[in-house]
Amino acid sequence: MTAFQGILLALLARARTGRGQKVDIGMLDCQVALLTYQAGIYFATGESPTRMGNQHPTIAPYETYRCRDGYLNVACGNDATWRAFCRAVGHEEWLTDPRFRTNADRVRHRQELNALLEPLLLQKTAQEWLELLRPHGVPCGRIHTVGEVCEHPQVHARDMVVSLSHPRAGQIRVTGVPIKLSETPGGVETPPPLLGEHTEEVLAQWLQLSPAEVAALRRAGAL
Repeated sequence: MTAFQGILLALLARARTGRGQKVDIGMLDCQVALLTYQAGIYFATGESPTRMGNQHPTIAPYETYRCRDGYLNVACGNDATWRAFCRAVGHEEWLTDPRFRTNADRVRHRQELNALLEPLLLQKTAQEWLELLRPHGVPCGRIHTVGEVCEHPQVHARDMVVSLSHPRAGQIRVTGVPIKLSETPGGVETPPPLLGEHTEEVLAQWLQLSPAEVAALRRAGAL
């Protein structure tokens, strides 16, 4: 992904300056860039962050909670959202609780906060919580299984599940193309190839072998 972005930037620069350039992408560099706020925590404190599962290290509540029928992400990214959350779930007394008044307070008292939230969220289904929280502007979302994602109406509406005919497996389904272009749209037109299905075609095209040379390689058992 980073290499792709770098190529696009280089092409844009070439269009403006007429000069090409080398795009240098290192796997280590890309991983370091993904540290984002984790690196920021280390820079600020001198201590390496530890594993926290789905919890956000500097925001609370901003994590995954178990509901009656599954899991729900709740993201109270600021104090205003936290106040909306408290009103939505019917616990406005938390607004004046000194342990939870500000985000910094909630992070310091994360365990006490979750001791209240975890049994509360277990009382309803994920859908019931969504219907309560969303009208108050609280960012939240149910965690779907892979099967639920693949059968979701919006996924099908976006052509992200495509049916194809496979020469051996018969009718199969594969994932679609996530990039939607208005003028030159892409699409899934062929099924996954069989082992070695395109070997001869690749050799003929990229190694500039003649059909006779490809046939000779086949007879020699090299293909």
